[in-house]
Amino acid sequence: MSNFMQIVEAQKTMESSVRRMLTEFERKLNNSPAAKVTIASVSEELSVFKEQTLALLKLMGEQINALSKSQDIMEMRHRRKFLLFNGIPEEADENVSAKVSSIVSEHLKIPDVSSPCLRACHRLGKPSEGRCRPILVRFADISLKASVWKKKTAFKGTAFSLAEFLTPQRQALFTEARKAFGMRNCWSLDGKIHVKLRTGKRERIESEDDIIRLKTVQGERPAQSTSTPEQPVEEENATNPSGQPGRSRRVVKPVSLY
Repeated sequence: MSNFMQIVEAQKTMESSVRRMLTEFERKLNNSPAAKVTIASVSEELSVFKEQTLALLKLMGEQINALSKSQDIMEMRHRRKFLLFNGIPEEADENVSAKVSSIVSEHLKIPDVSSPCLRACHRLGKPSEGRCRPILVRFADISLKASVWKKKTAFKGTAFSLAEFLTPQRQALFTEARKAFGMRNCWSLDGKIHVKLRTGKRERIESEDDIIRLKTVQGERPAQSTSTPEQPVEEENATNPSGQPGRSRRVVKPVSLY
């Protein structure tokens, strides 16, 4: 049974249970003489009703979280052919496909990259004076995207950088992780969020609970050295705290891919 159907069934069960409890409560109230209806009895019935209702609501919340997680996984799988290019100068009436192809060929030394290799290529967000918007690229072939991603370190020392096209849910989690552990100690890889603790240990972040847990662990085991942690290779994919890759701190709203 799909997560959606499970939620529908859980909703029906919760509604049926609530109605049954209310009906039973009203029956007892109507059939009992007024003298026997005391505050204590009403309080006891209300306590039972509250406990069962909260349990049902908890179940519903768990089902909704499961559906949300499943949807996020599918969306990230769809985005696996996408990359964000940052730092490419913006001009009026520009050919962004040609720009990206030229930069990939020149800086990453990947030959035979042309516009047809890029199924989608456009800038994100509204134009703004003094900043160049990132370019979202969808590669026609996953192997080409993998080759580009593998050679991203060749952009070191240039104005260009690469980042994964994370889902809004993962981007928000990534932003919170960077606030908690520092920009240099967080990165994403294949849509997964990773952090490096002061102990040198690397951990994967899947929820806000993970951030809280690892902050506690890090607090219990403070770093022995005040030197700056070694920058992980994967952090080339890191985005800034605003949620957008590269130097720009303006958040770009998610756009439709079709």
